[in-house]
Amino acid sequence: AKTGVRGELLLSEGQGGSRACGDPGKGDHLWLAASMGKMFKVYLCGTSIYSCSSCHTHLAKHDQIVSKAFQGRHGRAFLFSNVVNITLGPKEDRILITGLHTVADCYCNCCQAILGWKYVEAFEESQKYKEGKCIIEKARMALDTAGSALDD
Repeated sequence: AKTGVRGELLLSEGQGGSRACGDPGKGDHLWLAASMGKMFKVYLCGTSIYSCSSCHTHLAKHDQIVSKAFQGRHGRAFLFSNVVNITLGPKEDRILITGLHTVADCYCNCCQAILGWKYVEAFEESQKYKEGKCIIEKARMALDTAGSALDD
């Protein structure tokens, strides 16, 4: 097993559960860091990683952007197909620009900053593609182009 810069055990997703990884500088793998507490933090490998603007915890890879043409509560937002290191709040129905949706607010796992929301259910057929995807406000994330999950 390898350790990260903070002494965390590095694991990757694999068939049959998590397993120890090889060289973190190669490939485009998901890296999980297991600390002594209950929180598990996912480190993403790649050249363009979006992270929480408050604590720089990894959130999503650039290629997981579905659209950059969304509006959040406080300005522009991106729609991502997959976001990691988030906690969801309670589900609630909201009337948004595109109609009624059931959503759950997304919070950063590390600093609990509100990042955006996850679409749980869309009631209009033309909006069903949003289900299961997350909106992250542009002001709440930073783009890391360093290319390594171990640089932070």
